[in-house]
Amino acid sequence: MKIDRENYHEVAAYIKQMRWEGFEYVAFLNDDIAVEKETLAFFQSDDEALEYCYESSTDLDQYGFMATRSVARVMASGMENPDLLIEKNGLIDVKAMVEAHYKRLEQEQINTSNNEKKGEVMNQNQEDQLTNLLYVQEQVAGINVHDIDNRIEGIVTGMQDKSEMEYATIIEGVPVKATLNFSKSTTTDYQFFNNYQLEFKKGEETLKQTFYINRKQNISLDEAFRIMNGRAVRKRLTNKEGQQYNVWHQNIKPKNAKGELTMKKYYDAYGFDHIALLQHSGIKDVDKPQSLYELAGRLERGERVLVNKELKGETVQRLVEASPMYKNLNVYSTDGKLKLAECISMNKLEAITKAQEQAQQSAGQSTAPDGAPTMAQSSSGEQQNPVNANGSAPANVEGTDGDPAKGKAESATVNQATAQTANQQQQNTVSQGRGKAEAMKQDVQTATRSARSNKRGRSVA
Repeated sequence: MKIDRENYHEVAAYIKQMRWEGFEYVAFLNDDIAVEKETLAFFQSDDEALEYCYESSTDLDQYGFMATRSVARVMASGMENPDLLIEKNGLIDVKAMVEAHYKRLEQEQINTSNNEKKGEVMNQNQEDQLTNLLYVQEQVAGINVHDIDNRIEGIVTGMQDKSEMEYATIIEGVPVKATLNFSKSTTTDYQFFNNYQLEFKKGEETLKQTFYINRKQNISLDEAFRIMNGRAVRKRLTNKEGQQYNVWHQNIKPKNAKGELTMKKYYDAYGFDHIALLQHSGIKDVDKPQSLYELAGRLERGERVLVNKELKGETVQRLVEASPMYKNLNVYSTDGKLKLAECISMNKLEAITKAQEQAQQSAGQSTAPDGAPTMAQSSSGEQQNPVNANGSAPANVEGTDGDPAKGKAESATVNQATAQTANQQQQNTVSQGRGKAEAMKQDVQTATRSARSNKRGRSVA
């Protein structure tokens, strides 16, 4: 935490005030720019501060936190004795002042303690190291890294400011290397697991990405591998008020300045509902709750799942995956080719649902001619329009019969037929319905449009 000299007294007074109001920790942007009191965030527990830093940090901006009592104490000492101020590049480095303060205390303790006191300190240090060791081991186990307890113990007892460890394994048949990064707390001798970089080769390209560690619900190596392969992972987190919320993690393009892949988070408010998409996907057994939520859970873990799907009266095998970025459920053939005509998006689902409601409303007011197609038929998977990022067909894509152009043409034909059917049904209703029924229909359509508009407004992230 770095502060302009002219703002030093104002920030010190503000942090002291927040300390007396019961806030134990202060979080800040850990960079070579001056912070102001308006940019500081205060918390009553280290869990809340750690979660804030995790959620706020990006590849470019990293957040840290310190105990407010320590910060207030060293800033007050700096005002009493300017020799204690540590200034770097024109800014006062409060974090460095806190580190220097604790080093002085440690030295004073060593110089003044007797043998009995030294023994007590040693026992306390041993107890602290054991607590720290168990904590770091739990952190590392949380990302599915095992059988390295001895190496972790060496890091915890080594007392170095920064340490790293390499871990090699195989995920989905691919050799991967993870570099685990540790650092010592600025206020204690505790070691913490900060982040890991996962690296592997994909074809001729070497992929690298850094994943940061929180105290809860970290992204495991398996999940990180799937994210780096273009899939998405959903995690359930808890905010500082104790409320749970869901976040999808998916990579975006292009790579960052370090040449690494970059991850973005998509919250529930973004409007992606994989459960609803599965229910309209034509996948067999999704009408059974157990099968539906088992499949949804596998998609949330970033898996590309093999399923049986009804297509033109036949059962075919398909691979499905979630893509929250485009609000899409992607469908692939078993050889990995994207089946554009079978993909379904939230926009397409909304259009299908609206068409079905209109068809049901029309059916309740008039009888369609024998053999006329119903709008419900348009909800089958093979009649969906392709959805991708820019509206164009991506590479490695098949249409309904393996031909991209044919797939587009068939999709357009189905959409045109669907629109014509809906139009015909509306005309039948107008010609056969009574005035009262027509008025009721208009009321229902108005309410439906209003509800859809409200829903779209709420789904904007």
